[in-house]
Amino acid sequence: MGFSHAIVAAQVTAAIAQRGGDDTVTAFGLNAAGMSAGVFVGALLGGAGLAVAGPAGLAVVLALPVAVAGALVPWATRQVVGAE
Repeated sequence: MGFSHAIVAAQVTAAIAQRGGDDTVTAFGLNAAGMSAGVFVGALLGGAGLAVAGPAGLAVVLALPVAVAGALVPWATRQVVGAE
């Protein structure tokens, strides 16, 4: 989960730095707020998975964002690199 978060955070930060213009500071602030919200949503989903299906449910719920992040890496990488 931490690895997928690091990948997504790096891509978002790079995109903001390249495209932010006059709104870069605001965009970085909103990005940080979104990451904090993501921590709470992850904890909520993890707790729900644990409550519903035990450790297996926790593993499945936390594996889903990793799979989504992994699937989006090629697309996001093209978007950031293509912006240069």
